Amino acid sequence: MLGALAELRERQVMECEDGSTWRFVHDKLRETLYGDIPQDERPALHRAAAEALEREFDETGAGVDFGRLARHWREADEFSRAIDNYERAGEECLANFDNEGAIEHIGEAMTLTSRSPSADSPLRRGRWQRAIMEARLGVGKMNEAFIDAESALSALGHALPRSRLGWVAALAGAVARRVMASLVPAAFRVRDPIVHEYTREAAQVYQRLLEPYFLANLPLEGFVAGFRCVNLAESIPPTPALARGLGFMGMLLGASPFKGVAHAWVDRALAVAGALGRAEVSEYVSNRSAIFELCNARWSLSNERFQRSLDIATALKDARWQEDT
Repeated sequence: MLGALAELRERQVMECEDGSTWRFVHDKLRETLYGDIPQDERPALHRAAAEALEREFDETGAGVDFGRLARHWREADEFSRAIDNYERAGEECLANFDNEGAIEHIGEAMTLTSRSPSADSPLRRGRWQRAIMEARLGVGKMNEAFIDAESALSALGHALPRSRLGWVAALAGAVARRVMASLVPAAFRVRDPIVHEYTREAAQVYQRLLEPYFLANLPLEGFVAGFRCVNLAESIPPTPALARGLGFMGMLLGASPFKGVAHAWVDRALAVAGALGRAEVSEYVSNRSAIFELCNARWSLSNERFQRSLDIATALKDARWQEDT
């Protein structure tokens, strides 16, 4: 095998990148050779390639290219395994700010559910649509993100209103629920583990919609998203969506007559962020609470929180939040 590879390298057909990884010098060579493989033999070869990649991951613990693995399982007609790996590839891309990659991989997973219906579910569909929404927001496609959010929330059982009157009613209902939940919180606790997952996903969608709605000059929609986010997130154990939702809504209400409520929400946001122990959440909440204190002329406390947000952003090498702060 090594002798054959060496000969192919001499003929400039293959090249070795790092002493162990071989690739074709030109994609056209690979495509031509692949085209010569009989159709009925390809699934077995793709299965062998996928299994080899998985063995390498198990043996070395090295990072696996989930997108590549997904493609091999897809061509091996193992659609459920392909969907799982496209999902993981999309999540990895989203975490690494590769938004176009996230849209591509999760889109492939959604498409393949037609070949493997058992791999689909409302919760999974909602999670996928939420991830695509976040990716579209990351590349500035706000209107498309709103459509993805609507699809996600419909799948999760928390559909958005369809009319202006519906939005007004939704806001009234969300505010009423927040008042009642503050009086008897136990009555609104989610205890079913399946409902818990749906609730967590929906809260995250609403939280991600908050700022885009206000940036798009849609304050009614923004307040509905904010109150629904807080309502849902308060009914389950603390999550980043709760800390961020409370922080942003507290900042907004800080410029309203409801300063007492705003102050309580900001304090709660800071407490939740601290308990979660996630730097990126504390970074966000510190920034928004700093703006709240700025609006209330508490300069020293505002500067302190801005500095904390900046310190975290610097440690995380988060250029966006460094600039924002």
